[in-house]
Amino acid sequence: MSSDTPTSTTTPVATDTHSSNSNNSVSNDSGHGTTETAAPPNASSTAGTSNYYMRHNAPQRSKFKPRWHTQPYMMFLALRSMPNYTAARQEIISAAVELDRKFSAERGLPRVFTGKTPMNSASACLTNNGDKYFIPFKPEGSRSTHFRLAYQPGDFDTAVKEYDSWMEKLIKHDWPLCFGAPKEGAIPIHILEQQEQERKRALETAVGEPSAPTTDGSAIEASSAGNMVTPHIETEHDSKGESTESPGQRKRIPEPDHDSDKTLRSSKKQKAEETVLDQESKVTDKLEHLDLQAATPKNTTSPSTPEPSSSASQTAAKSSSGTEREKVDEYRLEDLDLSNVPTSLSDVVKVDVSTIPNSGNGLFAKIDLPASTPLGFYFGVPMTENEFDSLKDGVGVASHYSIMYRRTVLDATDEKGMPYSDPVGRLYCPFHFMNEDPSGNITFITGSVVNQVICTTNRDIKAGEELFVFYGKEVDRFWAQNQEGSESGENKKSSGRDGRSRTESPARKPDEFDPNARPRRNNVYKPARYTR
Repeated sequence: MSSDTPTSTTTPVATDTHSSNSNNSVSNDSGHGTTETAAPPNASSTAGTSNYYMRHNAPQRSKFKPRWHTQPYMMFLALRSMPNYTAARQEIISAAVELDRKFSAERGLPRVFTGKTPMNSASACLTNNGDKYFIPFKPEGSRSTHFRLAYQPGDFDTAVKEYDSWMEKLIKHDWPLCFGAPKEGAIPIHILEQQEQERKRALETAVGEPSAPTTDGSAIEASSAGNMVTPHIETEHDSKGESTESPGQRKRIPEPDHDSDKTLRSSKKQKAEETVLDQESKVTDKLEHLDLQAATPKNTTSPSTPEPSSSASQTAAKSSSGTEREKVDEYRLEDLDLSNVPTSLSDVVKVDVSTIPNSGNGLFAKIDLPASTPLGFYFGVPMTENEFDSLKDGVGVASHYSIMYRRTVLDATDEKGMPYSDPVGRLYCPFHFMNEDPSGNITFITGSVVNQVICTTNRDIKAGEELFVFYGKEVDRFWAQNQEGSESGENKKSSGRDGRSRTESPARKPDEFDPNARPRRNNVYKPARYTR
């Protein structure tokens, strides 16, 4: 660290207790023109102590904005520095704006909360909560809203507890609907829905018939029932359009009773609401307690995966060969035979020698797996990029197995940087052994629950098939760069499916990387391999 001491003072900037004269040291580092991504400060930094810096010694503006340097992540770091990861709204906003000011001064980064009212920008970011970092709540007796972190960063025990909870709900509430066999005489859901809609339409038509005007005089009786006055001749002329009277002198049929009309409209509205509620309840029954819809938009770039839907009959899914798959009928839970439904991951998948030469183990299906079936979750201990780089960078194969959930790294390895490979250990996630294939039969879907990555089939899979997943075309597979020159052509051979083991994944071509460009964020809202 530089020993230069500032000779003049200006506006104080909040730093942590170990950052004395850090502006000079950072300035010296940044003066060399390095293109490496700046990492955020230690999460333990607080906005409670102050240090002074010389304004004319502020570092040069960085040309490369790191991926973590965003408004939500700044709010995350501010809340993480609070006791118990909990604070009042105004506390978090003030700390985040001050932290942003410190980063800008010390690291030469642009401010994320810009404009004349940065506090308002921070408040809007906290309200939107786009990255789901925060959980709002109001303590008893408090007028202001408080927030706490949605997860405990770097906590293995909490991560395992959440993972086990997700798997339990998935097995109990979703697998019966996915793996259950229809009983004899069972009627598919979409046919039951059609029958119900036809019944309701017939009922609505029957309710509306008495007020429908006709030419045979039956409308006279309907009108007279409401107002008791309707000349027969006027009704005929009015219905046939043969009236010769001027618009000012034309007599009109008295309007129906308003109370009756309101009752009819209210009845139709109520039935429409009931129809919507019925449809929503069916979706809820299928995905009870566990929201498995993808958090990404439906127009996400390839490779795409069908969302778990309430009615597969309404989805024309396509297999990897490009041909349309036949529509699959879905049934109510009471119409399914649940005797052969699996009860654990070991009933569904197994780890065995991969079909890709020289690639070690892979993951295989033990039973037939229907398309759009959620098989499980990719386990990882959530931590910030700075934490991961400081704790796991170069440790074992940690970078090899960790993936991203939005801007959080999910570390899938132990303290030695190795995957959890003991099937009877405290944590065993078989999806860590999946190899890569651009046209893989498994797709990662970002769950609506924070840090939840769902492993879903994107086509029908037969028992014995190896499971492959695509980790994202924008992923920088930096772990393969050192091996590119040493590996022979024989070691790089892939299976006929163009599959690749993790060690055989190609590195990004040098001409595709611009050090002055901002990093692409195509993988921010879908799980992808972690890349520095």
